[in-house]
Amino acid sequence: MINAIRNFNIVCVSKRFVLFGRMISSQSSPQITLNQGTVIGVEEKLPNGNAYYTYKGIPYAEPPLGKLRFKDPIPLSKFSENILDCTKERDVSHHKDLVSAEYVGSENCLHLNVYSPLPPRDSSINTSKLAVLVWIHGGAFMSGSGNTDYYSPEYLVQENVVVVTLNYRLGVLGFLCLPEAGVPGNAGLKDQLEALKWVNRNISKFGGDASNVTLFGESAGAGSVGLHMLSDKSRKYFHKAICQSGSSLHEWLIQPDPVGKSKRIAELLGFEGGSQTETLDYLQGVEDLNGFQKHFGNVLSADEKRRGLPLCFKPCIEIDTPNAILTKSPLELMNRPNSVQIPVMIGYNSAEGIITLLDIYKKFDAYDKDIGRMIPRSLNVPNDSSSQPESLKLAELIRKFYFDGQTISKELLSEMSDLQTDYHFAIGAQLYAEMHCRRHPNSPLYFYRFAYDGKLNMFKKLLIVRQKALKQVKGACHGDELFYLFNLKIVDIERLEKSVSTRVASEMCKMWTNFAKYGEPTPSTETSLSVKWDPVQPAKDGEKFVLDYLEIDERSRMLTDPDNDRITFWRNLYEKWNGGFLKPKL
Repeated sequence: MINAIRNFNIVCVSKRFVLFGRMISSQSSPQITLNQGTVIGVEEKLPNGNAYYTYKGIPYAEPPLGKLRFKDPIPLSKFSENILDCTKERDVSHHKDLVSAEYVGSENCLHLNVYSPLPPRDSSINTSKLAVLVWIHGGAFMSGSGNTDYYSPEYLVQENVVVVTLNYRLGVLGFLCLPEAGVPGNAGLKDQLEALKWVNRNISKFGGDASNVTLFGESAGAGSVGLHMLSDKSRKYFHKAICQSGSSLHEWLIQPDPVGKSKRIAELLGFEGGSQTETLDYLQGVEDLNGFQKHFGNVLSADEKRRGLPLCFKPCIEIDTPNAILTKSPLELMNRPNSVQIPVMIGYNSAEGIITLLDIYKKFDAYDKDIGRMIPRSLNVPNDSSSQPESLKLAELIRKFYFDGQTISKELLSEMSDLQTDYHFAIGAQLYAEMHCRRHPNSPLYFYRFAYDGKLNMFKKLLIVRQKALKQVKGACHGDELFYLFNLKIVDIERLEKSVSTRVASEMCKMWTNFAKYGEPTPSTETSLSVKWDPVQPAKDGEKFVLDYLEIDERSRMLTDPDNDRITFWRNLYEKWNGGFLKPKL
């Protein structure tokens, strides 16, 4: 989600998608009949040897092609074939892959994958249903997918849950905003909502419980989960939420100039100007989807480039239409008492900022000359250039606190990682936690900080391949926790049975799926875990807020107030400039 991602073309594995090298017989393969037709899947083996059943590439909405490009999704009434082969994945949303640096996918991308430990059965039989987890992938709203190259969920399924992963429109395709032309924005969020509706209607056929659905996601996916929690349109379709390295209050989430960005991409592609309707007609006629991707950097404002925030097409506040998901700011919605009623889990990684260092490593001089670029936009300080007096003073406070007043150089990678972690992730996560506990005391909140740095921290390992100096930075990089929950198919990793990494992964999968089943990660009936994870205690206005959290490490333990010295530094700045930590300029 940050400039470093653009340089993340580290390792390309030749076979990105696993296809089945045998004919699929409808007589021997699992079949499920839905209103749209029949899907045929595959029986596979879990790591423990038990069977599970996969149904990949199920279309959940009409292909958003032609005049449907950029428009709200339309529910799919019928499959293209009466019996649909769902033994392999279908196209993902068109994007530039972060690993291979190649353009992949297409517009015909509204597909989801279902993984169940239960075989097909007669849904009329009164049998118990399993908890369901629905995954929204991250990638700055401009890259990634829910497919098995990154997110193969067999370790979660092994805990006796049903998992659904989904693809949604990315970049311009998913977040163009031209309301006067009938494109109010947030098509990608509406894709996610349409997938949730599909789960509500169909998941019982796969052994899932439509009344026990947990929506979870990471980074941009976590921001999406946060917005669905605040939307009356969405929240009726899920019952618990997990936000990993993102929330509805992270400052990188909402697009402040959606129409301007949409007009700008048209101009860069050759449009000579006109009304929003004329702009839409032009963009719907663009045949080379690569052009949308190639111009992302030129769509960014000077301030966005300066700050290293390349999320140019992302959620926006919509005009009020029948399908609108977000018509008010997330901050305003979060401030409504008791509007969130479901159990929530949220957290961040100890060294999220490592993912930014590959890009920063090339331009430490620029950061040294303009440390003010790291002043959060949510602070009420004029800071759209490097020469404003207030931002200059504040920049020197940041230099003194994080770098002991020193010149910022390559010798201070760990300190820069801390600053980037706080700027992009920790401040937003802790802001969310406090506001949630003060405004929504009836919603249990479980907070974590993932600090383990082990064999499965693959994003960090891949970055170190590109720049060995990053090895000196301790902690868990942005995205590292994902590979303790999912199987990363693009890299062949052996999970040794008695290794610490495997134990940490096993405990995390157990806690995540317990939360999905029961609304708490360590229920009293759970005896296999080494720690009891307690929720954060609600706090009334005027009372001191204490953030109880689970430190996930080689030996996980309950602690209070993660990164307290650093967050206290920022709390004091928000108190001075904004009148309080819970008053960000969002």
